[in-house]
Amino acid sequence: MKTSPLQGQQHNSFETICTKLIVFFLIIVTTMSASTTATKLSSAAATTLAFHIGTEGLPWGSSEKSAWFKQVSTPKRSYHDEVLSKLETIVSNLSKNDNNNATKQRASCFEIIQYGALPINPERYPLMAVKSNPWISNRPCVLVTGGVHGYETSGVQGALLFLKTQAQTYVTQHDMNVLIVPCVSPWAYETIQRWNAYTQDPNREFSTCEEKGEEKLPNNKAEEAAALMRLIQSLNKNNDGGDETTSSIVGTAGQEEEGRQSKWICHLDLHETTDTDVTEFRPARDARDGKVHIPGTIPDGFYLVADSANPQLKWHEAIINSVRKVTHIAPPDNIGSSDDNGKDGNGDQDSITATSKIPCLCGQPIVQEGVIAVPAKPLGLCSSLTGAKYVTTTEVYPDSPLVDDDQCNRCQVAAITGALDYIIAQEENLLSSSSSNN
Repeated sequence: MKTSPLQGQQHNSFETICTKLIVFFLIIVTTMSASTTATKLSSAAATTLAFHIGTEGLPWGSSEKSAWFKQVSTPKRSYHDEVLSKLETIVSNLSKNDNNNATKQRASCFEIIQYGALPINPERYPLMAVKSNPWISNRPCVLVTGGVHGYETSGVQGALLFLKTQAQTYVTQHDMNVLIVPCVSPWAYETIQRWNAYTQDPNREFSTCEEKGEEKLPNNKAEEAAALMRLIQSLNKNNDGGDETTSSIVGTAGQEEEGRQSKWICHLDLHETTDTDVTEFRPARDARDGKVHIPGTIPDGFYLVADSANPQLKWHEAIINSVRKVTHIAPPDNIGSSDDNGKDGNGDQDSITATSKIPCLCGQPIVQEGVIAVPAKPLGLCSSLTGAKYVTTTEVYPDSPLVDDDQCNRCQVAAITGALDYIIAQEENLLSSSSSNN
């Protein structure tokens, strides 16, 4: 039976209509599915970011702090094996190299000093540093600190790697005093935490006595910060050529005969920004303080936190250029933030409004590629400890798929060497003066 042209047209029209209805139905189903998936992801994110200790809107009391401590206090790695033993081995090997190198006019010797201990377990958590010996009074002084936040692994291991591979050069060839404190917060290192055992953030505890109008350090100051401040004070007071002993350094600041002040020229405080900042530490901070938590962002790459009162942007540029040889620099997130997620310190600075569309990192405006700036002294950051001309906080992103642990450690070393090489080139008068007086 033949089909008329009209019937064929009707049949084709019917098929076309059916096809369109099916496509339309599939679009609706796909859209609803995507919407449901987005809702689930949003709910999952909210669940992840909501901290489970405390009552929303109420700061933690002793019971909440105790609950937090019980939850996190089991050690997950060994401070003794990963820091103390490595420190002894590195210094021992450096000393052997000195003794075997007869071509040097003066051998560089590093000594390990104990400058305190954490009261939670003094035997398990001695506070250790390494300094060049002798400590020459007219030399420019360099401080490298790591592990102020214990969970930021490459800060600790990067400081040790710098000691092992590079530090000796700056003492023997460039006449610098070098002090390395690889793990400021050993309890937090073992438990992989940002805070100390008393829910204090050590990187908010470096305000000076003079700024607080007090004659001595306040009793409630985090011991991690207080002990390091006493160490720096003791080196300043007892800077007469390196005759100080370990016992004279520990807890005796101000008791020695006053010598020449140490000339602190540089301080690099080694940190990381990790995914757990978003999933755990920022939510915990807001819960502790009774604040509403607003999720923030994590930069994918390396960046620096300058002191806004003393930015030294050319110096920071030199550090960025040194680090980019090892890893990528964090691109801007191009949005503002209203959740106080500015870095380092890592989420406690006043940030710009969410409507601001300017290049930012962690809610802070970028002052140049890979660099943001915050007021270090008012925030009590470790980088403000010495009052040196050149200070910064490094930020490595260890959770990037583009890096591994070794690369993160080498990033920290590249930051230190880039910083010191710039100073050597720019501060020739200061360095040559210290050399001629030795």
